[in-house]
Amino acid sequence: MRATPFWSQAFPAILAAAAALGGAWVNSLSRLKREQRMRAAERRQVFQLETLTALDDATHQLYLAAHQLYTLYAIQQRPANGVVAVQGVPAEVQPLVDLVAAVNERVLDDDTRAAVRAFRDATLDLVTTQQVSNLEDLIHPLAEQSRDLHARIGELLRSLVAA
Repeated sequence: MRATPFWSQAFPAILAAAAALGGAWVNSLSRLKREQRMRAAERRQVFQLETLTALDDATHQLYLAAHQLYTLYAIQQRPANGVVAVQGVPAEVQPLVDLVAAVNERVLDDDTRAAVRAFRDATLDLVTTQQVSNLEDLIHPLAEQSRDLHARIGELLRSLVAA
C-alpha cells in the first residue's frame, strides 16, 4: 500500500503537532508541580513564622509569671524561716507551661525545641522551689536562658523572613 501525496505531507505535520501538544502538556504538568511545591514551602514558612512568634510570646509570658512569683516570694513576702509554702506548680503558671509545651511541639528546629524544654524545666524548678535561697540561685540563669531563647527565636524569624 502506497501513501498518497496528501498523507505523505500531512503525516509529518500531524506528528509535529502531536509532539508539540505532548511537550506543552509535560511543561504544564511540571510547572504545576513546581507551583505546588512553592505553595507548600510558603505554607510551611508561614506556619513556622506563626509558630515561632507564638513561642516567643509564650516563653516571654512564662518568664514574666516566674519572675513575678520570684518577686513575691523572695522580695515582697520573704518568709522568716526561708521556706516558701509552694505545693506543686502554681495555678497561674501551669497554663503557660502547657502553652509553651504545645507550641514547642510545632517547632521544626531540634536545637530550639531542646532549648525551650530546658527553659521550661528551669522555670518549673524556680516556681516549685521551697527554699528562698534557691530562688536567688535560679532566677539569674533563668533570665539568661530567656534572653538567649528570645535571641535564638529572633534569629530564626529573621532567617525565615529573609528566605
